[in-house]
Amino acid sequence: MSLWHRIGCLVLLVSGVMALQSGASWSGGRRAVHRLLPVVRVGSWLPSLSRGDSEGMEAEARRLELEVVSRDHEIRALREQVAALAEFRGRFPERWIEVVPADVVFRRDLDPFRATFSLDRGSADGIEVGDAVVWGAALVGQVFDVDRTTCQARLLTDPKMRVPTLVVEPTETREDPARPGRSIGVLVGRSEPTCRLEFVPWTTRLEVGMHLVTSGFGGEIPPGLVCGRIAAVENDESAPFLEVEVEPAVEIDRLTQVLVVRRQVVRPESQAEED
Repeated sequence: MSLWHRIGCLVLLVSGVMALQSGASWSGGRRAVHRLLPVVRVGSWLPSLSRGDSEGMEAEARRLELEVVSRDHEIRALREQVAALAEFRGRFPERWIEVVPADVVFRRDLDPFRATFSLDRGSADGIEVGDAVVWGAALVGQVFDVDRTTCQARLLTDPKMRVPTLVVEPTETREDPARPGRSIGVLVGRSEPTCRLEFVPWTTRLEVGMHLVTSGFGGEIPPGLVCGRIAAVENDESAPFLEVEVEPAVEIDRLTQVLVVRRQVVRPESQAEED
């Protein structure tokens, strides 16, 4: 049914209702309907929406809906990025630490012994091998290969990843309150959703729920980044070290954007002026 036919039917319906409300007789209402029938017939000769026009309008409506969804996704991603930047700046307020936002453009999931992804930032953005990849105040991985416009980073779960860490022990669990509440270990990936903490002496007091932060040893990864929490501890007195399982602080596989912390030091303006 064309648009004009629909309009004519609507006019007939309204006219009939008005006639009944005005108390007109059935014959009068019938005469009014007969007078409007020619109008409906004439409307059939007037221009109407063809099937092609209707499909075109529907396609345009779908395009606009997809554009709105895309804009909503961009806004949500920007909000998450701002929140991550704010969390990072809350832990590292120094102005000379430069952070470069990046999007995850490719993941290598085919090799079961690797856990890496590619980012849309490269040497043109100041990215260098060894730069830390973070999300908020949590460590995600480290850059190991750089091109002009892209780079590749190892995730915490990659077997080649080695991160010197400190285990933060709650104050209430320390035997000696004067003793520093940190123990040193090395976080190692193992091609699984969790990592392991190595080189922790079996005499060290560790409990499930304790958190790990980067120690900054080596100077490539900033100290104080959150790596994860201890999920399990096995203490075998016959072994020199504990077997510790660690859950990463963020769900790495679900990340679509990250922050790259540049290792190049940018001095504060006041220090640059003094020099």
